Amino acid sequence: MVFTTFLLKFFDCALSTIKNVFLVKEKYFLSSVCNSISAMLFIFVADIMANSATEDKWIIALIVFVANFTGSYFPPKFLNRIEADRMFIFNVTADTLENGMIYADKLKELNIPVSTSVVYDSNTNKTLRITAYSENKQQSSIITHYLKDEFKYHIIHLD
Repeated sequence: MVFTTFLLKFFDCALSTIKNVFLVKEKYFLSSVCNSISAMLFIFVADIMANSATEDKWIIALIVFVANFTGSYFPPKFLNRIEADRMFIFNVTADTLENGMIYADKLKELNIPVSTSVVYDSNTNKTLRITAYSENKQQSSIITHYLKDEFKYHIIHLD
């Protein structure tokens, strides 16, 4: 009963989490399928809880907690690993022109495709806008690793 409850609740939570990922990616049919299966599994978990002895309810509650935690933590990581690389465009506005030049030069040294343009911030101070193109997850992590907290940025992904 313990193992069955864990598996049912783990897959219930995992499918619910995956449903949200599909919903954000506008894959509505897959999102609906995951949601429906998740709801069905929840009924089985509720039935186990309702039909268990009173002294077992604490154990089942603990199992549900662990299954919920692992069911919502691991699926996004798994989907991220199996997802194909996509092109990401990072639009970064540096806090100063000098910091922007240092950042752009560092990305160029690391063979990240970059284009720059001089722009002005809200106080009409000259600064640099850097557009960095990431072709895979490794390049994306390099780009974000060297971002300063003072920089403003926006990420666009292309399917």
